[in-house]
Amino acid sequence: MKNAADQKPGFGWKSYLAFFSIVMIQQAIDFFAPNSEVTLYYRIMRAFDPTLAYMHWCNLLSVVFNLLAIAPVFLFVYRVQILKPQVWQAIILLRLVFEFTGHSFDVVCFKSVLFTAPEAAAQIAIAILIILIPSYWAGFWYAFGQDKIFSKQPLLFKN
Repeated sequence: MKNAADQKPGFGWKSYLAFFSIVMIQQAIDFFAPNSEVTLYYRIMRAFDPTLAYMHWCNLLSVVFNLLAIAPVFLFVYRVQILKPQVWQAIILLRLVFEFTGHSFDVVCFKSVLFTAPEAAAQIAIAILIILIPSYWAGFWYAFGQDKIFSKQPLLFKN
């Protein structure tokens, strides 16, 4: 029996990569669009208290690290080894930090749904987990399990 790390992911992972990429790119478009609800939210927050700009910066970094998260999923799916594992480890850890600190707007929206329609909030929470957990799994495996995934392949761009 072959080791799971030796097998290339199939259609499911490739489909997830496409879906995850679309979701993360749409999140970035929503964040950077000048007239989006997200932009309006942060403008209002800064108007009331300029020190709340840190929430905007945390959301920006969350968007950036979520966009960067497409790379390790792609590299995991296609079994490409680029850069040292420490780079990917730092990226996944920073992504995790900003996942928890960079979603002020989303938390406010989720709370409003939670109070008005708890069943819908549960469905939203499950959907978010379904979207994010595989990316964290692939990113973690790529960052911390490269010795198993790439035991027979040379490292590109090692320096």
